[in-house]
Amino acid sequence: MKRRFSPSRTLTNSGLALAIALPAGISSLGAATLINGSFENFGTYVNTPGTDRMSGVAANGWFVSTNTPDWFLGAPGPAGLWLTHWGDFFAVGAAQASTYREGLSQTVGSLSVGQTYIVKFQQANGLLFDQGSHLGTGEVGGWEVLVDGVSVGMSASANDNTTPSPAFTSAWTEGSITFEASATSQTIEFLAYGGSAGNPTFQFLDEVTIEIVPEPTSPLLASLGGLFVLRRRRD
Repeated sequence: MKRRFSPSRTLTNSGLALAIALPAGISSLGAATLINGSFENFGTYVNTPGTDRMSGVAANGWFVSTNTPDWFLGAPGPAGLWLTHWGDFFAVGAAQASTYREGLSQTVGSLSVGQTYIVKFQQANGLLFDQGSHLGTGEVGGWEVLVDGVSVGMSASANDNTTPSPAFTSAWTEGSITFEASATSQTIEFLAYGGSAGNPTFQFLDEVTIEIVPEPTSPLLASLGGLFVLRRRRD
């Protein structure tokens, strides 16, 4: 006897594809817009590593939020220059315990309220950083991340107290902080921490990105997939 199929009862491939495609489309909403995360755009500057320094003048898209952070094209050290692997410039923030901290910020738009985001960044500790009037003395530290003025986490920098090579390859590490968006536009601030009174720490920052944290597959999609397999077996 030939079996008859009812369109109203049969789950087709195209029907399943539609059910899966909708949540995928929804998850793509709220892609945040962060500008110039590698701090490259300053307008006109002379390409002279170790000399080019933008003190208290923020890279395009960024703002000086606290005191006077610097942007260096090659930062002077005791045995050459600390360089970045992500373009030319990187940010340098100093901290002396709670008495002095430098920070930079950017207002990020196109957020989706209730969505969880992850902020990733490259960081390093310029333990023997030589700023001329200030010299790093080996103090530990890192970056505190704030969203609309509220701290959402801290990330310690790698503490490589050896004499740096010009490539400065061993001390860059990736930091990351997650937060849940409470508005469609929020200000993300990086605030250097560490050091002690009279002994500053110099924290390096580069390659800042922000991404949506993928949500796990919903029970509805899992049950639809199981139903489709069951139908195929019966057919």
